Amino acid sequence: MQTSKNNNPNKEKIMKIFEDNKCKKQLNVVHFGTVDAQSQKELVVYLQNNSGAVLENLTFSFPKLPDTEKLEIINAPKTMQPNAIESIKIRWKPSLNFKSALSVSLEIAGSEIFYANAK
Repeated sequence: MQTSKNNNPNKEKIMKIFEDNKCKKQLNVVHFGTVDAQSQKELVVYLQNNSGAVLENLTFSFPKLPDTEKLEIINAPKTMQPNAIESIKIRWKPSLNFKSALSVSLEIAGSEIFYANAK
């Protein structure tokens, strides 16, 4: 799993993905497991903004998704406040040609916005 792309020279992870909304179990990949053809499976994972910035214009992709498969983002935030936790819902409807469990990386991109403190 890759976390948010940013222009941070240290390449620190400013977005983490978790299995639960209490952020106890961090995920490195999103595991859909095995799903019968002609059916579908939806998963909810939780994003945590680890930065001191507002994250805007968030986009989500699956860079190593097999060509035969399509994942759909059902619900995801476009903006996240610092230290916020938000859910993202993903749906997989396996193709007839896919014969194994699905485990993919989720790439998140966006802009970090820092606001000056008013005095």
